[in-house]
Amino acid sequence: MTWIDILIIVLATLAVAGVVAMVIVRKKQGKPSCCSDCSSCAGCSACHTKKQEKTDE
Repeated sequence: MTWIDILIIVLATLAVAGVVAMVIVRKKQGKPSCCSDCSSCAGCSACHTKKQEKTDE
């Protein structure tokens, strides 16, 4: 392996770790894992019913 191969692997690993860390932080803050606008989401109604069921209990 050359140094370029190692650099690419390290950068790809850091990118994946950054995305995973961002998802975990947003989840702990109570924010949705995707964008906050549900207008373009196909599963919007399913997501909001789950939230309503949790608050009704």
